[in-house]
Amino acid sequence: MLGAMIRRNRTLAVNVSRQEIEVREVVFAMEHSGQRDDLERELQESRRRIDEQGLVLDMRSQQLLNYTHEHAERSRVESERRLEEQIKNGILSSHNRIQEDVREQTQNLALQIQEQLCADRQRETGEMQTRLTHQSAQRQHAVELVEERGRADV
Repeated sequence: MLGAMIRRNRTLAVNVSRQEIEVREVVFAMEHSGQRDDLERELQESRRRIDEQGLVLDMRSQQLLNYTHEHAERSRVESERRLEEQIKNGILSSHNRIQEDVREQTQNLALQIQEQLCADRQRETGEMQTRLTHQSAQRQHAVELVEERGRADV
């Protein structure tokens, strides 16, 4: 079978960093061992290059995965930090509002107490004035009675 040949073409396309790498593998079955050995060496070399390119592609894929994981982790940490900051600010703001409300209520209660004390003092003062006026009137009446008896006795 001189010149008989079996040919198989296989194309593998790999997209690496926007470059298209095309690998062609051609297998010839021939009767002459020298040509066959050359073709086998070429085939082995092609397979070696394909394996190397596969390793490079795997390494780049792993780098991309690592970068993506690191980026996602940094984003998560930053988001958590911002959320904690917002929570702290919210708590501080609520605390300040509560303190302001308590201060206002305390001031209002103090004013109400002062007003009540003033009203109580005025009422007590009025009552005391009434008693003093009444006592003064009674004394005046007693003095008048004593004066009248003294004139009647004379």
